[in-house]
Amino acid sequence: MRDRPGPRRRRHPNRRCRVTGAPETKSSGSGTATLPRIATVAHSGGSNFIVTSLDRDGTEGDTLVNAIGAYRGSVLFNIDEGTFTEALTVKADGPWTIRLKPIGAAERWTGAVAHGRGDQVLRLLMPTTGLTTATITHQGSDNFIVNAYSGTEQQNLINEIGRYDGQALLPDGTALITISADGRWNLRRE
Repeated sequence: MRDRPGPRRRRHPNRRCRVTGAPETKSSGSGTATLPRIATVAHSGGSNFIVTSLDRDGTEGDTLVNAIGAYRGSVLFNIDEGTFTEALTVKADGPWTIRLKPIGAAERWTGAVAHGRGDQVLRLLMPTTGLTTATITHQGSDNFIVNAYSGTEQQNLINEIGRYDGQALLPDGTALITISADGRWNLRRE
């Protein structure tokens, strides 16, 4: 009796995908501009999954996703003035998808409470006026990062590891929140 090799494992080599505007997006202006975007990303492999931005020269920029195993989430990129992502590099061992969206397509935070799991970009229907207290919880075990964006300003609200239960002040004019998490999270505006 001969040994038969097991099923051949299909390899998914590293890939580059070109970043282009979504058909429903219209941008205009004059001179150099930074156009923030959202990448909604999914991966169903079992090993490292890394998505990195590349500029026009092919230089690596921000790491948008760095996860092990299955991943599903939304991340913000092209947020720093003068940055422009020309392409994304994807390193994965399994199937993946990336959908690029304009900021206006971010998940809306319309009521007092927003909740979810994993990485997310939230757009407030109306920017905050004055300082607004938010009660925030996280049920994960890894990094938990919450950033607030108002106009061109970014402010880190939380950067903790593991479970979190506390409050943070949303700055005046906060219109966008990014959450980086490995577990369930909850945000409540007071």
